[in-house]
Amino acid sequence: ISKASEEQAQSIEQINTGVEQISAVVQTNSATAQQSAAASQELSAQASLMNKLVHQFQLNTQGAGTFPPASSEEKREAEAHFSASNP
Repeated sequence: ISKASEEQAQSIEQINTGVEQISAVVQTNSATAQQSAAASQELSAQASLMNKLVHQFQLNTQGAGTFPPASSEEKREAEAHFSASNP
């Protein structure tokens, strides 16, 4: 009876260890799923913004791209950028 009880206690200990390992894996998977969901939402928001930006361009009948004229602020920023990168 003593030997059987000892074997049973060892088996229960092994089961507990297995359950703890499974729990750790489940927690890791849960954290990974949450991170993936957050990354997916961020990519979706970026794709939506990119879509809005791309839709600002218009195609004429020749297929050449045109876009609305730049504001004076945008022109100043572009001139500052190009003058700084082309001394």
